[in-house]
Amino acid sequence: MPQAKSEDIIAGKKRPFTGQEYLDSLRDGREIYIYGEQVKDVTTHPAFRNSARTVAKLYDALHDPAQQGALTCPTDTGTGGFTHKFFRVAKSREDLIGQRNAIAHWARMSYGWMGRTPDYKASLMNTLGVNYAFYDKFADNARNWYARAQNHVLFMNHAIVNPPVDRMKAADQVKDVFITIQKETDAGIVVSGAKVVAIAGDITTPAGRAQALAACPNPDILVNNAGGPPPGDFRNWSREDWLKAIDANMLAPIELIKATVDAMIARRFGRIVNITSGAVRMPIPELGLSNGARTGLTGFVAGLARQTVAHNVTINNLLPGPFDTDRLRSNLVFHAQKLGKTPEELARTRTEANPAKRFGTVAEFGDACAFLCSAQAGYITGQNLLLDGGAFPGTL
Repeated sequence: MPQAKSEDIIAGKKRPFTGQEYLDSLRDGREIYIYGEQVKDVTTHPAFRNSARTVAKLYDALHDPAQQGALTCPTDTGTGGFTHKFFRVAKSREDLIGQRNAIAHWARMSYGWMGRTPDYKASLMNTLGVNYAFYDKFADNARNWYARAQNHVLFMNHAIVNPPVDRMKAADQVKDVFITIQKETDAGIVVSGAKVVAIAGDITTPAGRAQALAACPNPDILVNNAGGPPPGDFRNWSREDWLKAIDANMLAPIELIKATVDAMIARRFGRIVNITSGAVRMPIPELGLSNGARTGLTGFVAGLARQTVAHNVTINNLLPGPFDTDRLRSNLVFHAQKLGKTPEELARTRTEANPAKRFGTVAEFGDACAFLCSAQAGYITGQNLLLDGGAFPGTL
């Protein structure tokens, strides 16, 4: 079972992680995929192990008597322990110099190549300790987060970005992505634009869905998407493999629809789009896990969409064919290994076989999704929009 908190691995130990404890905390049941391959252990996989080991060395340095003088200081949280100097609020000139030197000491250990190390968000966490009163009724939460981060030197990060409306333009050229005040009235302000709050969670788990819904409890638009299961031979798939695929690509979208659709009905506006696969219309043998799970979702939506449309809540599915994505490239690698060819050779063969003579682009896909989410699409529901460049050889 996944741990509730990363520091549970050192429960009862009022100190920072050791390197080994940090590595152990990463083996918590999380699901990671790269190029279509599920990563069983990020601490040993070639794509992640060196970064993980480098961070582990930083934690070990906190426990090395030869380096503690440069890196650590006593905590101010009442634990009687020690912490990285940058994780405790500075109260003097000497404290500030000590923090600077501790940051530099860690940076030198990776020759400056680690863009994100555990001290990256320490300054933010310090503001929670020094200015907790700013958060009013949440002041205790601010103090608790400050103490939690300091006591264990937590590795934290953030994900707050502008909506990627047009990736061909710089952010300052796409004005509608920013929240701006349009006018002020006696009743308040009128704003337009948007801000994306990215949640670091697994949407296929109850905890991940709870995190997403906590950030946006009453969405008007819900786009369901989860990475597809890996390709393979059905003879090698276990019951557990099937249940994972169904959980991720059928039950997770259904749970999110269940959590949001009634409020949409009450507001008389809602747009739900499920990103499934062209394999729903034309199954791909090696993607049997995906074929089965996504087709099940399609059947469920077909019934529900006819019940919600009278309330201006539509539910549709987008079925992507071959789009130039990491998922497609990983499948090309899978086939190339089986056929003794290069991925580039297979890519040329596939594009030549497609009536459009190319793969789709993410911008084209985004535009189609945006239309189904618009007010103008209120008369379209229960549909499966296939975007495959004409590859499907049918009329219906």
